[in-house]
Amino acid sequence: MLFDRGSRHKIYIETMERELKRLEDGDLAGIRFVYGAFATQDAELIRRAGEAARRQMSPMTDLQMLKLCQRFGTFTSLEWAIDWMTVSPDRIQRAVPGEAYRYVLVLGSFHPNGYFREKCVYAMAGCQGMLFWLFLRMNDWVVQVRDAAGEVLEEYLEGCSVKELMESLPAFERLRAGQRRAESRMQALEERMEEKLSCALRETDPREISAMELTARRALYRIAVRGGLWNLEEMESCLDREKTCCLKRFLIREILFHPDCTLERAEHYLWDTSSQVRRMAVEYRYEQLKTGWQGLDRMLLDRSRGIREYAAYILERHGGCDIRGYYLEHLEDDRPENAILGLAEYSRRGNVPALLKCLSRPERSILKCTLLALGSQEDFSDGELLWGYLLDERIELSKAAFLSMRKRGIHFGAGRLYGAYVEAEYAHQKRYLLKLLLGESSWERLPFLLRLYRKDMPEQEGNQILSGIHIRFMYAAVSESLCRNILSALEECGRELPAGVEDGIRYDLRFLTRK
Repeated sequence: MLFDRGSRHKIYIETMERELKRLEDGDLAGIRFVYGAFATQDAELIRRAGEAARRQMSPMTDLQMLKLCQRFGTFTSLEWAIDWMTVSPDRIQRAVPGEAYRYVLVLGSFHPNGYFREKCVYAMAGCQGMLFWLFLRMNDWVVQVRDAAGEVLEEYLEGCSVKELMESLPAFERLRAGQRRAESRMQALEERMEEKLSCALRETDPREISAMELTARRALYRIAVRGGLWNLEEMESCLDREKTCCLKRFLIREILFHPDCTLERAEHYLWDTSSQVRRMAVEYRYEQLKTGWQGLDRMLLDRSRGIREYAAYILERHGGCDIRGYYLEHLEDDRPENAILGLAEYSRRGNVPALLKCLSRPERSILKCTLLALGSQEDFSDGELLWGYLLDERIELSKAAFLSMRKRGIHFGAGRLYGAYVEAEYAHQKRYLLKLLLGESSWERLPFLLRLYRKDMPEQEGNQILSGIHIRFMYAAVSESLCRNILSALEECGRELPAGVEDGIRYDLRFLTRK
């Protein structure tokens, strides 16, 4: 099975022991070396290898194991002169019983040797939880392995549980998208799967479907909806239970374009809690009507920016509403946040006085939205107003002020930002002040960054400061006073800098300093 015992065999066993220790310690890269243990005659080595594989793979989901198996099949070589055609899974099972044997077969079904893959596929018939992997092997690149998987599947499907069937649907979808399977066998398999799924869906509690993994639910929805296994009412019930945005979007699209769906039936989706569902409902209604409708103006105040902009597009195209005036009227509402944001999105000028009035409101969410809206107004330039909120202890207001400063291109000078950074009490204030400081002129900010840098400072903050020190504009003219300031900072803090940084700065100053 292996090469004759001798010097090479000894080297092999030593390497195997080392890689097995790596695998037992959690390094999955060693699994492609350790798998060779199953071709040896050493029962204890086989048992250890199987147990190590079980311990590392048992916490994984099927998709996580699939990625591991694909790497295993790609990087496992046929070295050490192992004749895998003579390796028997039955002999491995005698040394590795129970759950560990299942993982040995799963990995073996991705082995680069086709004879061994075929044996592992046949051995899967006697294990539970193999439907996912049998589907994948039906798309194998070797016809004998595909045929073996098809033979095993014919009997395996009869006895598999509903839970296993549902969890294996992502692999079944991969099989349907593959190009290697025989069409006649695939057609028969699809008919059996639809029959079993139809029965399984009638027996399955909807709450069990909601508890399934995302990938399994996605595959189930595609097969059940496009295969006609669910009617419109069942699709709507599933949409009500679904929490994931991408799956809600898939379901609402299928519902809205179902032959039994009418405009009246779809109207309540305009006010669904999901922005994805509301957006699809608005688009569907507009495609059907080709014009606006009564109550569309209410969608100008939707929480979703995409819906607000789409409603404004329809109203602007077909008339019937002064959009800017509508937003201005609703600035006095109890909760005007969406009106504030909508006004800033629709109109870029002439709204500053109205928005400034909103800053007198005490609610944080209103203040935050107002600061963001001011940043989008082309005629707003009051940097001192934003500066006050930048240094606010409330993090959401500080961040909104920072974003508006960046958007409007407001600069305060490196000296002022450095002084505020040194005196700042809160971490979020330091974070935004540092980002603004890094946005100043590369040579103006340099002496202040040099004074801020310390070897023992947090890694992320230190890396940001170092990047600002390293990035210097080489076509600038540095004044003598600024040069003295930089050299002074180097004298004070040069010991803190990584090797070579100080020398690089001094070298650049020799050519850029203006006499």
